[in-house]
Amino acid sequence: MHRRRVDALYTDFRVGYMNDSSRVAADDEAIRRGIVSGVRWTYLSLIVQGIVKVAVIFILARLLGPREFGLLGYALMCTTFLERVAQLGVGPALVQRRDLDGDVLRTAQILGVGSGVLSMVAIYSGSELVASFFSEPELQAILRVLSLGCFIEALSIISDALLQRELRFREIMIAETIAYFVSMGVVAIGLAYLGLGVWALVLATLSLKVIRWGALCWFKPVVNYGVWSARHARYLVRLSLGFSLGRLFNFFSLQGDNFVVGRILGVDALGMYTRAYQLMTLPAMYVGQIFERVMFPAMARNQDSSETLRSQFLFSLEAIGLISLPAGVLMYLLGHEIIIVGFGDRWEPVVPVLSVLSFGVFFRTAYKCSDTVVRSRGAVYNYALRQGIYTLLVVSGAWCGAKLAGLHGVAIGVVGAIALNYCSMTLVSKEIAHVSWRELVAAHLPGVNIAVWCGIAGYAMREWASSVGAPAVVTLLVSGVSGVLAGLLGTLFMWGLVPSRVARFAMTTMRGMQLRRATVPALPLAVPSGK
Repeated sequence: MHRRRVDALYTDFRVGYMNDSSRVAADDEAIRRGIVSGVRWTYLSLIVQGIVKVAVIFILARLLGPREFGLLGYALMCTTFLERVAQLGVGPALVQRRDLDGDVLRTAQILGVGSGVLSMVAIYSGSELVASFFSEPELQAILRVLSLGCFIEALSIISDALLQRELRFREIMIAETIAYFVSMGVVAIGLAYLGLGVWALVLATLSLKVIRWGALCWFKPVVNYGVWSARHARYLVRLSLGFSLGRLFNFFSLQGDNFVVGRILGVDALGMYTRAYQLMTLPAMYVGQIFERVMFPAMARNQDSSETLRSQFLFSLEAIGLISLPAGVLMYLLGHEIIIVGFGDRWEPVVPVLSVLSFGVFFRTAYKCSDTVVRSRGAVYNYALRQGIYTLLVVSGAWCGAKLAGLHGVAIGVVGAIALNYCSMTLVSKEIAHVSWRELVAAHLPGVNIAVWCGIAGYAMREWASSVGAPAVVTLLVSGVSGVLAGLLGTLFMWGLVPSRVARFAMTTMRGMQLRRATVPALPLAVPSGK
């Protein structure tokens, strides 16, 4: 009886309650196991990627200067935009669609590859104009090389979408981990050490796309069957147009501040700003991405079950808060030590910018959860509209901030836009998932609780380390570790007042694993002597 109760709780916290009695139990179990496996493999991969990425960021910051990162930032603004256009939202449309056949896949493949070729030609032919606009002649050659990335990215759309649809996150994470490690950990650092400057970053970026495409196609080859269908093309374009609009507006919101900084403050300022912003988005990339990648296909498969969607949304939101809120607090307290230890003394002007951006860590991470809910229900045009508003807020906030207070002002304007976007998207998800205000507030409290304890301990240890003249690296380690430990102890201490469904789920899962192991007969210590 106790084991059945544990298994019931295990299923509840993974995929929520299933009210539709007509659902086949085996299918529900397959989805649950897919989500569990997806979270596990995504988390494991992102831990590895996170360690490698932090090391790469710190090493490259010591080998290259702000100008090199600024030039890459200019180039990525152009190439990423046209990559979004080239994809046409085909991948998410395939994941969201209930039924697929050969004609749909062939049509999607032709649409994706065709638009990828057009985007590659557009970047190559417009590279001179872009270089002239930013007054950077070197940018022309960089854009022409990176234009190949549009075509390569288009080739991987179908394999990536099918792996997501089948909940095969293990293969996706292996492909991305290998691609990032080889391209950034080997190619970028090696070429930068040899003195290639910005071309180390350019060639590493291109090699990442090539390796990822090859690995995805190895795990999920695109079978060439089916024929082009105008009817399927119209459906895919209509559905993917909403995804594309949302993705394009999301691109402008992510790159609009870079455009403003580069245009008004120059390439060196852009290099410094992108380094600070990249540190701020690490939790979003390595926490929010877990739920965005794993939960989107799972929610899309359960889009008709409001109870399931509600349970998944609240669980994801609380889990994100438990990590991103204390991460933001520690980033604010230890921003100076992070920059000095990781980047070096020449990057010290980035410290005030990182301190401001740290207030946006939670909002930047958590709005991915709401994005996933909206897209999984197919409300793509509502999503696109709000992303458009978000873009206007980011660009206007960055522009006003740059004019009034330089990089510091840009950071303030961008954080304000991110916070408003989080509130807007969370309200939409609240209505879609039928979440009450009480449940929504309760989902934030465990993260706030651990952040408070983390901040108190981190601040106390930082002041102590400063008073004894400890080196920056010692201050960073002691304060960071003390903050994390205090946060965990605070969660246990406040358990009765601030219960956490994520912590309860973790303990239930471990208890279930112990019960399962207990049912396995123990091996004898010695061979019995009797026959």
